[in-house]
Amino acid sequence: MINYSRSVAGRTFDFDGFSIKERTLEGQINFKFSAPSRKITGLDKMVQQWLYIFLTPQGSDVFEPERGTNFIAVLEAAANDRGYISNIVSSSVADTNEQMLALQAETPSLPPDETFVLSTLSGIVYGITSVEIRIRILNAEGAGRTLTIPSPFVNAPI
Repeated sequence: MINYSRSVAGRTFDFDGFSIKERTLEGQINFKFSAPSRKITGLDKMVQQWLYIFLTPQGSDVFEPERGTNFIAVLEAAANDRGYISNIVSSSVADTNEQMLALQAETPSLPPDETFVLSTLSGIVYGITSVEIRIRILNAEGAGRTLTIPSPFVNAPI
């Protein structure tokens, strides 16, 4: 489950997290929003925004079609090609970094705890039937979170 939340009065974001609801045999990943939604702020808000961009398929947001990455589509297509997975994850992290910086340039008065600085791929762990991706995200205060994103292979041996 991917879920970073903390109930804090004041600044808010739309939702506090989501998780993978199911992954079909055809490779489709369905997400669900956590319930109940909560107000979040600071580092948690920034991480949530980063994760939303990273996991949104590019072109799927009708209001901002340029937002998102091709991470999920490519991961599903290349589930057993370790070199390709590493390249696409690195590329998607870099794309998300650019989008976060551009988005924050539109709101220059963000507090330091909500100001994105950098995210880096900190590791990929390959299992027999899955891959686990670890990404480190830092804010302007120097605080950070490490996201762990698990993904089963679509065509894994049973």
